[in-house]
Amino acid sequence: MSIYDTAYRRFLAELRLARQAMGLSQEELAIRLDKHQTFVSKVEKGQRYLDVLEFIRWTSALDVDPVQLVSALRDDVLARKPRRKSSD
Repeated sequence: MSIYDTAYRRFLAELRLARQAMGLSQEELAIRLDKHQTFVSKVEKGQRYLDVLEFIRWTSALDVDPVQLVSALRDDVLARKPRRKSSD
């Protein structure tokens, strides 16, 4: 999956909405993550990929259940058919 995938873009939107629902700025979230504000901005814009460990830290900083956040994305991810590599 790439940062350009529709499901990943929806995932980023959910992260941003969760931050905004907590009333936190990017700077405030960055402080909780012990990162720079530019890290939060790049993740939310899709310029930097968020790995699973960073995701868990991110949801913890927002006091959000990571399972609940991604469960809404399950159908989007499963709807995408994996590409098969052609054999030479």
